[in-house]
Amino acid sequence: MYETILDVSSDPLAVAVVFFVALGLFHLVFVYLRPLSLAQWRLMDYIWITLALGSVAGFVEEARYYRSDVASARLEANLVSAQKDIEHWFDVYARFSCEDGQANDTCDWFTQKEADLTFITGNEPFPADLPTSLIDGLESAAPTYSPAEFQRIKGFLSAYQDGRTQFLGALHDGERSAFFRLLTALAPLIFAVAVALRFTKTTGEYLQMRRN
Repeated sequence: MYETILDVSSDPLAVAVVFFVALGLFHLVFVYLRPLSLAQWRLMDYIWITLALGSVAGFVEEARYYRSDVASARLEANLVSAQKDIEHWFDVYARFSCEDGQANDTCDWFTQKEADLTFITGNEPFPADLPTSLIDGLESAAPTYSPAEFQRIKGFLSAYQDGRTQFLGALHDGERSAFFRLLTALAPLIFAVAVALRFTKTTGEYLQMRRN
């Protein structure tokens, strides 16, 4: 049902049809069959304004969802790049530490951590949680490496975690309840009905003033 409503509300021609059908029915009922008084037409303001505000709420919800979608796409691209930086760092230093073919503590550490990284990224849904504990023991395992390299991987992991938090927050902001999903789908149709009612109100008031 939701998909059907969305198909109708996203079709300009269908929305126009709803507007003209509502316009015709409102004129038939409220202007010709059971014409309203001027006082009743004044009260009709509450109805069409309420409908218009309901549609505005739907449009605002759609704008909020679109903003979240754009932010999520941008943050996802940044996360993919940050993850590649981390994987590349471990791959380069694992190759460098093990290039002589001799077993050593540094090679063993990088081999194990690279395997841990592969396991995490391969088994957790994106974005995987890459903890800072991934580099625990790095300084003792590679005492000859410069502190700048330690700070570099710490920076990569920190940037990844910050980006992951922002990405998950953007996904959460984009979540909508069933009510707001339905309101968003109905917003163009509700607005069309509200405008049709407002047009009818103008016609009814004009004819009542002419009769008086």
